[in-house]
Amino acid sequence: MRIVKCSAYGSFSRQFVQFVLTSRLAKDLLEWSRQVYSPDESYWCMLNYNRIEPAPGGHSGNPDDNPWLSSYSVWKGEKYQCHTVFIRRVCIFSPSDLPFLASLPSLFANKLMISYQPAALHCLDQRIFNKTLSRTPIDKAMYEDLLKNRHHRGNDTLFEKISGLV
Repeated sequence: MRIVKCSAYGSFSRQFVQFVLTSRLAKDLLEWSRQVYSPDESYWCMLNYNRIEPAPGGHSGNPDDNPWLSSYSVWKGEKYQCHTVFIRRVCIFSPSDLPFLASLPSLFANKLMISYQPAALHCLDQRIFNKTLSRTPIDKAMYEDLLKNRHHRGNDTLFEKISGLV
């Protein structure tokens, strides 16, 4: 199995989670990962990109070419200017970052710290609440395109099943 490292955060289909819970390969990899530093940054993506026992909803392409849609982070040295501080090389988002974060298709943002910048977290929480309450439509084009990607190992109707939830 190819060793790859990627984000510790992800969003997975029900079929992928079922694979993780039942696959012998997933269980063996979990046992192996107990011996490595930061296993959360390798376990999920190694299952996602493995070619031995392809996971449903996985990806058969190059991990570096797959957009990180689940979680957005700003790492030290990237173009985006961090308005606060970096902790373990990751920017802690502030209220100044909210307009930019709101424009992204990412499902989550990393890092928000209630003990350091509570207003950022409270404002995002309020935004999500307001969008939910008002039933604001979501532009699903990017998510649909990801599921149509030629490297996506999925069921063609997956987006149709989840589109009512998005």
